Formats: sequence, structure tokens, C-alpha cells
Amino acid sequence: MAKTIKQRGSVLFSAIADFAKFNNQSTGKYELVLTLNDDQRADAESNGVGINVKDYQGQEQATAKFKSKFKLEKGMVVDRFKNPYVDAEGNIKEIPRGSEVVVFATSKPYSFAGKTGVTNYLNAIQIIEEANSIDFEDFSEELEVQDVEF
Repeated sequence: MAKTIKQRGSVLFSAIADFAKFNNQSTGKYELVLTLNDDQRADAESNGVGINVKDYQGQEQATAKFKSKFKLEKGMVVDRFKNPYVDAEGNIKEIPRGSEVVVFATSKPYSFAGKTGVTNYLNAIQIIEEANSIDFEDFSEELEVQDVEF
């Protein structure tokens, strides 16, 4: 049975402006992956959100993946003041890694080929606190000035 949920977390991966890619191939889906702290994980588990728990650098990391086959519209991705989260041309922007967001989704259990789980379908996103994105071009120039090999 599908359930509408609201989940808070920190952005680990954002592919909401363009399809996500795997091995340089389009997945045909838009995706948002959140890392969850202990409280957020408990909230997700109690709400039936599908989560993954893996070991990352010796620590347990809980993540939740939200996906959609359909492009989110401008009013479906908003900032903390509920203004559309768009660039100068009016297109939805990717959310920087580390940003705190609230995701509105529909969680639906599945059973396929002997496997069961929960799929989280992305409905809308509100950015609570936007992280500063890193301009890697500027970063690499700064390292060259410092004579750091990379």
C-alpha cells in the first residue's frame, strides 16, 4: 500500500535537473539521495521509507533514495521561502551536496523476482539550508598556486 511521507535529510547526490547517469549511461530517472542522521533514520523507519544502511569509512551510513521518471516542475522544488529553486533561465537547479532538505514522496512496497523492498517516489523538495557548492576549477587553480600535486 502506497504511503505519502515527508523526510528530512542531507543531500548526498542530486540528479533532479537531468537524468541520473550510471556508467556514463542515462538511467532515464531523476534521483535524489539523502544521508540520514540517527533521528532522521528512526523517523524514516517508522514511516516506512525505504532506506539502505552500509558501512562507509568504518561507520554505518543510512541513505534514502528518491526517484521519479518525470521531471519535477518549478513549483515542486522550492527554497526555504517556498520560491522556485531555479537558475537565471528558469530551469530547476541541482541541489548542492550537503544541503538540508525536506522531501515529499510516496513510499510503495514492492515484490519482484523473490526480492522485496520499498521504492520512494519523489513528489517535491524544499531546500531548508543550501550548502555552498564547490567550484572545482577554482579549487584546482588554488592547489596549483600552492604547488600541490594532484
